[in-house]
Amino acid sequence: MSGFRAFVRQLGFQPGVQLNPILDATDGAVPDNSDQIPATIARLTRGRIDRPFRVNRTNFYTKTGGPASIRSNALNEAKVQVYEELQNGAFEAVIQRLTPAAAAKSYAVMNIGSGANLTATVGSGGVTGITVVDGGTGYVTGDSLVFGGPGTGAVATITATAGVITSATVTTPGTGYSTAPTVKVAASPVFTVSASKPTENFVAWLMHHDCFNDGIKWAFHADTLLSSGTAVATKDVEMRVYDSAGALLDEFEGSLDPDAKDDFGQTKYLPDLIAARSESYEMGVATGKTIDPNTTFYGRDTSNKDKWVTSATLVCFSEGGTTYANSDYDRCIDALRDTVSTPFGYLTTGGTKAIALFSKIGALGIEINTPVGADIPGDLGVAAAIAFAESLNLDSHYIHCYWAPLEADDPMNGGKAIWGAAGLNIAMRCARNARINAKGFAPKNYPVAGKDWPLNRTGVRQLVRPSEQDLSDLARAKINPVIFETYNGGGRYVFTDSLTSAKSVVSYKKLINVAEMSSTIDTWVTLYAKELLQLPMTEFIRRMNAFLQPLFEGAQASGWLVPSKNLEGNAAFQFRVQKSEVRPADLVLIDYWTSYDGVARQVIVQQTLVK
Repeated sequence: MSGFRAFVRQLGFQPGVQLNPILDATDGAVPDNSDQIPATIARLTRGRIDRPFRVNRTNFYTKTGGPASIRSNALNEAKVQVYEELQNGAFEAVIQRLTPAAAAKSYAVMNIGSGANLTATVGSGGVTGITVVDGGTGYVTGDSLVFGGPGTGAVATITATAGVITSATVTTPGTGYSTAPTVKVAASPVFTVSASKPTENFVAWLMHHDCFNDGIKWAFHADTLLSSGTAVATKDVEMRVYDSAGALLDEFEGSLDPDAKDDFGQTKYLPDLIAARSESYEMGVATGKTIDPNTTFYGRDTSNKDKWVTSATLVCFSEGGTTYANSDYDRCIDALRDTVSTPFGYLTTGGTKAIALFSKIGALGIEINTPVGADIPGDLGVAAAIAFAESLNLDSHYIHCYWAPLEADDPMNGGKAIWGAAGLNIAMRCARNARINAKGFAPKNYPVAGKDWPLNRTGVRQLVRPSEQDLSDLARAKINPVIFETYNGGGRYVFTDSLTSAKSVVSYKKLINVAEMSSTIDTWVTLYAKELLQLPMTEFIRRMNAFLQPLFEGAQASGWLVPSKNLEGNAAFQFRVQKSEVRPADLVLIDYWTSYDGVARQVIVQQTLVK
């Protein structure tokens, strides 16, 4: 073998040792933390509109915008619910922003004046006048002029109309000008907003995909470039993006030259660097543009500080209103369905009162095997709440409805508000799911209901006091009340029940904890089956059997499964993996029977007196 190696990777006909790539027999399936992440569709004042995005407690306001009161607009409830989820156990949240078809993004455009030709007139050693030979394009009224020598101290400013210099006014003639000096404009950049991508009269454009209703600010700086000790034009710039309040969002440094390379031979072109670092922006640069030494953001000022120029607030996005069509809901549902980089384990309705959106979120949950936390509006009475639920015609163990007739302190805006508790319940489930045991199982056999899961809202006031008959009717309608209950040691506001929307009185499908455990098992089995696709049939069956046995044993040891008299040997589970008799070449059938633990929802107490 050549050099220090005792092997080659590929033997020809020569003698030697071939070392093959390592074969990994240790790989397997492991659950991710998606069951600690809820997803919802929400109306926001910030956030990209083309696909779902993730938020956490740290970047919530930056990505979604400032507080939005429920009292001023009921559409803001979803945002309050997401905020509450992140504060109560959700690792992060996935949001698809709801906008109408009229929503539109625009381009921020930066241009610098060019092409001007000005001449100076001198008299008595000072500059006495300026003649505009060519007004150029892209200039700003008030920009100053820079005079060459001989002479010093002359000061003049320009007047521009539609970017063209029309005149210049000398305010200080200066001294020592024996001949007419050269005249240049200390150009300031002009920032505008364009509905279409610019093709002329620009230096750079920026598309901000995070779609801030309140706009952004764009800033530039160019370092001094010396040639033989003289400052010359440069293509290297620094760029910053701020929100409307001046908070820094991002900072980039690169070149306006598409062929520029860094010391390692990698691209230095600013649009390429931005594309590699962030999905929030898209940038374009006009061909051949440079930053002249006279530009107002070139070099340093008299205090030796970098010169920066920052735009006014540029509103580059129009929300298009807050009236939505079914097609808008469908677009959001499709985006959540097709997401690949933002996995989630729960869906929430975000307090929506739009029946169409409510129904579509529920249908998505059924389609993708994901539990849905759904809100029945808390400002409805018992009969109206039941009527609302019945109008949805729900019949699925994936959908879990909560009714919280409660007023509390708005955690984002202050004041009192009424908002749903489904998101909070899902957040508490996320916190519960983070407590996995050594076998990888979370205590999903414990529903988030009862004394151990009190609401942590402040200033709570219950608006409706349902009677025992009301509570029975709510349970029959598969609605879980969130109300005040009395316990030893005092009362608290709690989730009082844990029923799914499955229309059954007897089936275990009516219990939320069974729905969660069963959907989790289904997800794990299907994910592992996908891992094994395209293996030889016998190998697939061998590996799947080897996966299922410890999976179900772990579920039983974790309290998910309990013995059943309906399974052979009073077992808690049974499974079978076999080739299809009809299509034995390529179809595998996986069947499993499981006995999940239930919930003590009702207790009948009987005391008998004896003598």
